[in-house]
Amino acid sequence: SSSNIKHLNNAIISDFQAVFDEGRWLDQQVQRTKGNVLVYISGHGVPDSEQNAYFVPIRTDPSYPAGLYPRSKVVAALERAKRYQAGRDRRVLALFDSCFSGDSSEGAVTPGKTGLPSQAIKSNLDEITIISATQSKGIAYPDEDLGISALTSGFLQGLAGLADAPSVGGDGNGQVSSVELIDYIRRSVPLLSKRGQKPDMRSGEAFSFTPYAIEPLKPKLAVQDGARRWSKLSKAYDFGEDLRELGL
Repeated sequence: SSSNIKHLNNAIISDFQAVFDEGRWLDQQVQRTKGNVLVYISGHGVPDSEQNAYFVPIRTDPSYPAGLYPRSKVVAALERAKRYQAGRDRRVLALFDSCFSGDSSEGAVTPGKTGLPSQAIKSNLDEITIISATQSKGIAYPDEDLGISALTSGFLQGLAGLADAPSVGGDGNGQVSSVELIDYIRRSVPLLSKRGQKPDMRSGEAFSFTPYAIEPLKPKLAVQDGARRWSKLSKAYDFGEDLRELGL
């Protein structure tokens, strides 16, 4: 239901706190439901002098950590969601479409502090799956064909069914598994970014998705378009046979 969804556009620091701080919205939701948890955050990130990673809310000076939101707090909220007794069987997936080097495809987020390393994502629970746009000093780039980020593009293409395609290592069983999705993102994002962007990923418990369309009203066109663009970027793969097997 819509009560289980929290959508924040142009989030400020108090929005992050209201969702991820201990005892706030996400904690309250996981205590009353056994549903799975999906967190998607898109925006700038920066490291501090000790390589701790932060999300940069809007209307915030990224030079001052007091106005930033620690990535570790989001990870802690995900851990609580998994640990809570009612959610022991839930799957927890987070997609951080952010780089934490102080750089961006449009220039420095924090002037004079670019190309800094940030620590790899850490969690005390192996069961949580976290996918981040880049590794350490990396920069997140767009998929210029779609006008969205390369990571989000790869993620959506994978969920649309391409990650299940045998041509890219899928088993073709009609379900997109977490292993297939992560492998597809690993393969596709460097190509979609056209700059070798490498996501940082840690795989947790296995789960699967029923493929859905990027454009719900045009599912076949969405999958076919994704296949054509992916194949154009990487001549090593041919999606034609897979699409025929899927009736597309």
